[in-house]
Amino acid sequence: MHDNAAVGTSLEAGSPSNTFGIDPTSDNHILIAGGVGITPILAMALELAERESSWHLLYIGSSRQEMAFLDHLRGVRERVTVWETKSYGRPNVSAVVSEWIEGTSTALYCCGPAGLIESVSSDFSGQDDVRVISERFTATTELGGSFEIELSRSGGRIRVPAGVSVLDVLEGRGVDIPWSCRAGICGTCETPLIAGRTDHGDSLVGMTRAADVCFPCVVRAVDDDVIVLDI
Repeated sequence: MHDNAAVGTSLEAGSPSNTFGIDPTSDNHILIAGGVGITPILAMALELAERESSWHLLYIGSSRQEMAFLDHLRGVRERVTVWETKSYGRPNVSAVVSEWIEGTSTALYCCGPAGLIESVSSDFSGQDDVRVISERFTATTELGGSFEIELSRSGGRIRVPAGVSVLDVLEGRGVDIPWSCRAGICGTCETPLIAGRTDHGDSLVGMTRAADVCFPCVVRAVDDDVIVLDI
């Protein structure tokens, strides 16, 4: 847009895309925010409060003086636990939030540093009554070795070189796939996956990724298997 948009330029805009939304199938909600991770979590907390849903928020930060949006949470402070690491050290997140797990279905939302997200996912992903949904701000996957992809509708096989994304290869062949982050975070390039053992590589978990889709910006084949895409 900086290079090409000017007065009179026609721009095509789509509706907003939310890959980190409130799970409508859960009857209980636990929000965990680390530092700047409060940015999306704040809106979720206020929305859940307005709905009169069952929810709790654990907000972790260095100190209250350095934690954003605390004023916005005053009206729901009975549902909010603020943890200052300068005073208390890092919390045992599992111990703090486990008492909030109730009902038949709990959604646990986490946004913040990679270490926090990985810890929460490790602690809770194996629990049948808890659904972990997270959002990352940075990519965590490196592009590995080469493999082949097959395009089921347009036909043909294409070799994807090591260190090159499937998205790059498809764009080089003139295949137009919408994209935004190119890091497996936003979900914009979601593509139907027909066959092939894959390392999804993305950071879209919980309700944001189905088993029959992949994200060409980061997906890789397992053991040099052939990935078949519905393209």
